[in-house]
Amino acid sequence: MSQRRPTSDSVQIRLDMRALMIGGGIIVAILVFGLAFGVGRLMNQPASTAAATTGGVVPPGGAVPVLPPGQAAASGQQLPPGAQQVVPGAQQPVQQLQGKPSDTPVPVPVTRAPVGSETAVGDNPRLAIPELKAQGYIYDFGEIGPQDKVSKDIILKNDGTKSLEIKDIKTSCGCTTSALADKTIPPGGQTILKVNFDAGFEKIAGNRATREVKISTNDPLRPEASFHITAYVRPQ
Repeated sequence: MSQRRPTSDSVQIRLDMRALMIGGGIIVAILVFGLAFGVGRLMNQPASTAAATTGGVVPPGGAVPVLPPGQAAASGQQLPPGAQQVVPGAQQPVQQLQGKPSDTPVPVPVTRAPVGSETAVGDNPRLAIPELKAQGYIYDFGEIGPQDKVSKDIILKNDGTKSLEIKDIKTSCGCTTSALADKTIPPGGQTILKVNFDAGFEKIAGNRATREVKISTNDPLRPEASFHITAYVRPQ
């Protein structure tokens, strides 16, 4: 029994189908490669390009824009809350340091400030420093020379109903020393605490120095109180 051979038309159709499948596979591979390449470029592009392609808005936590100020304003670029613009090649502003006579140090926290007579708890002593209370418990020597030695007499007062015992006086730096006239202050009485500051003790010329003075007493409401001294030390 003779076998039927495929006609030339059927052979041609099979060849055309194979060519079509191969060509379609190549096109799909090109599309997938192009899509992957585009996504990779989008993820690795500079923040300025990303801002431009997303309408000029940088989401919080995203890349910080790097467009120059003029271009950023022209493109409507917006910074996320708390972010700062970075310009390539430009000198970036640094955080302002304490170093000018007008700088004001942070006042002593309430938990460390002397209590005074406005807070009475039973029959107890009460440490008060009335002279420094209005200034946030800070004394400013102002502007001094790089080798100057300055001092200040601070009045310590007992606004309580029992004797106030000064147990210890500590300073935050060897450049600051203190001398106490009396360690025991009767009710309603006061004593003098002399605070000395030596600008030449450290290399701090051209900067503002702020030092803490801690006072330990038998005041039950504030066993350890403190105040600050500060000064702007002129450059050499």
